[in-house]
Amino acid sequence: MSVPLVTFNEAGEAEVCEEGAAALSAVRGRVAIICVAGPFRMGKSFICSRLTELMRSRSSSFSVAKTASAAASADDV
Repeated sequence: MSVPLVTFNEAGEAEVCEEGAAALSAVRGRVAIICVAGPFRMGKSFICSRLTELMRSRSSSFSVAKTASAAASADDV
């Protein structure tokens, strides 16, 4: 499941998204939040894929949500 943890209001101020906070609170065990930002077509998806492969190879308990939907939108930036 992908939900935003932080969104920005019309004034440009960051706000905690209650749905995202509830989803994070429901997780039992260790959590790592990774943020990758950069210019268009500069390898952000590549580095995320490589990190996912690395984590899967090192831990049988590492999982990623099975979804094709975007976790963020241009409105969140």
